[in-house]
Amino acid sequence: YNSKFYLASRHTSMIHNDYRSKNIYTNLLIFSFSIIKNEFHTNNILIWPNENNLKILNKLCLNPIVYKYNVYFKEFKTNKNKKLFSKDLKIYKNLNFSLFKNKIKSNKYLFNKNILYFQWRYLKYRKEDYLFIVLYNKSNEMKSIFVIKQEIQNKTIIFSILDYIYFYKYSFLQDFNYLLSNKDLLIGEKNFNFFLIKLWCNNKDTYLKKLLKTKNFILNNEKQYYLSYLNITKKSIKTKKIINKNNIFMGDTDNFIYIND
Repeated sequence: YNSKFYLASRHTSMIHNDYRSKNIYTNLLIFSFSIIKNEFHTNNILIWPNENNLKILNKLCLNPIVYKYNVYFKEFKTNKNKKLFSKDLKIYKNLNFSLFKNKIKSNKYLFNKNILYFQWRYLKYRKEDYLFIVLYNKSNEMKSIFVIKQEIQNKTIIFSILDYIYFYKYSFLQDFNYLLSNKDLLIGEKNFNFFLIKLWCNNKDTYLKKLLKTKNFILNNEKQYYLSYLNITKKSIKTKKIINKNNIFMGDTDNFIYIND
């Protein structure tokens, strides 16, 4: 996180179905936490548990601080007379992130995401899955980028907002609102009658929740995601404000990376 405070992030664990309910996940946690504490000298850990994993954390008396992320979506009907061009918003299927070296701001991210991160995350594997929505200011300079995953389900194309990159001022709400006003550009010349925009929202983010409500987005009650922050020494946690004031996006997890076709 910074030079004075380090967070370890545990993203993935996989247990074969035949070996579940045998305390393997619990033992993996204990083992990995000891490695993190002794070799990396930090007691502060972020993990992405499901509801069953949360029970295990509480059983271990780790008393995690849990943040809940809800998924919102809205289906749109394709405008047959849609515009295909905007001077303030352009869509790229590939992007040379090296052009933005030293320009990307990261003070609003929990994770330190630089050029190498974005290249690795969105261009190294299945880069055809992603679109890069670039917004420009009045001086025709790049002001921000939305990274969007596109997939097709039931003859509907789904655009999931995975990441947000900004160069000057963090203005996600304003830029997201502008993206919605130009949503037909996402379809372009694709032949779909309907398309869906999806993103998640921290349950405590009142500003984004208000905007989503105003725009008639629907809360998906069937799926929630959890981020847990814990201190493995079981001391009281005094640094939760670090998470509260920083942003975490869908692309920061492995839940939206597909390893199979």
